[in-house]
Amino acid sequence: MSFQTDNSWPAGLRIIFEHACARRDVTFENRYNGPYDKLLNYCFGNGFTFYISPQNPPVVNSHHTVNLAIFPVKFDKPVFILKVNDDSWAQKAELRYRADKQMRDHYVLVLDECPSPRLWGLSVLGTSMRVYCGSKTTRDVTPPHTPRPESSTRILSPSFLAEGWDLDVMSQEGFEKMKEIVTDVFTQTEKAV
Repeated sequence: MSFQTDNSWPAGLRIIFEHACARRDVTFENRYNGPYDKLLNYCFGNGFTFYISPQNPPVVNSHHTVNLAIFPVKFDKPVFILKVNDDSWAQKAELRYRADKQMRDHYVLVLDECPSPRLWGLSVLGTSMRVYCGSKTTRDVTPPHTPRPESSTRILSPSFLAEGWDLDVMSQEGFEKMKEIVTDVFTQTEKAV
């Protein structure tokens, strides 16, 4: 079983995520740490080329966030970032806005450290994911930033950023997107030697 040759998520990984999603008796951080660690180890291999490291959130009061980064051992610099928030964040416009801001704040702090031209990232709300890619050359992060309405007294529309996290990481499309990202990380890391 290898991510590079598999055509879909392994049944065991799906079961781990099903159990995590169903658990409501543990804190958020404990619920998703293990499943995402297992997913990243599966995607990036169990060897010694890359390692996963927890990261401090860029915002001090981000206690509802799991922050993980992938580092290639030969550079010890981030090539992939993952920010996980609870499923409930997908249901509220203000929380989606905060999840997007958390991701962009993290790019501000670590994009220059990436040894390759692109720094990939995922913001996941439970298992709903939004893919980000930062370019070291242009300093742009995609998807483009959606600004908050200018009035500070205005409450966000319920549809604000609603389409942003419309891909389930455990779906076939999620698998294919992860394969595309991981392949690019491997290719770009090899070129950076």
